[in-house]
Parts: sequence; structure tokens; C-alpha cells
Amino acid sequence: MTSLPAPSDLLPHAPPMLLVDRLTALDPGKHAAGEWFSGVEPRWQVDEAPGDRVIARVLVLEALAQVGACAVFAVDFYRDKQPVFGGVDRASFARPVVPGETVELAMWTKVLGSRFGRAAGFASAGGDRVCEAEITFVIGEWKE
Repeated sequence: MTSLPAPSDLLPHAPPMLLVDRLTALDPGKHAAGEWFSGVEPRWQVDEAPGDRVIARVLVLEALAQVGACAVFAVDFYRDKQPVFGGVDRASFARPVVPGETVELAMWTKVLGSRFGRAAGFASAGGDRVCEAEITFVIGEWKE
């Protein structure tokens, strides 16, 4: 079995905004799966109810977008391009992510062109599906 690249080898993100800690599957241009160890840093937490801290849901969407971007940027044609988040459709959240949980991420490309793409996938934590979404992205040129 071939080893998988580190997410930091494929994405321009750096900590603390790199939200994919490890890839668990990669089919360039088609599919990627990975894990995000959500940690317990207060900066990622919001109050769900008084005294009930959870990971901000927007970060789960960002983690999904990043794992999907790993599938795209594993293709040579896209390697030197700039990913830009375009939008979210059909997002649903079944339950919040609790700080310290490992979030399992999976995305599949539905449309992948030279400048635009769309992917769909889900995030799970503790054996529960926590989020599903379709994400649109734009692919641009790097600007120095």
C-alpha cells in the first residue's frame, strides 16, 4: 500500500487553520477522507447552551472543504492553483461536535472543471454522522 501524503503537502493552509490532521483515503480528483482531532482549544468553541461548549459548526464545514480540496490538489493540474471557498448547499447538522472528539471527514467530487468544482460529503464523530453538505469551490491562480 502506498502511503498517503500529509494534508499540509496538498493544502496551502497552516495551523491553526489546517483542519485535516491526517488523510485516511485518497483517490485524486474523486475522493478523499481524513481525520480532524478537534482539540479542546477555546478559540474553536461556542456556547450551545449555558455551560455547554461545542465546536463551531462552521469549522466542521471548513474541515470538509479542506478534505475535499485534498482530493482536488492531489491532481497535478491543480497542484499550483488557489482554492477559494464558493458556497455551501444542503448543509445539515445532526448533532454538535464535542471538544476533543475526532471528526472523520469524507468528500466526493461531483463536478470538477479547470476553474470550478462541487463536492459532497459528510463528517462523523463518535460513530454518529454530525454533518452533511455540498460545497462549491473556485479554482484560481496563485498571486504573490
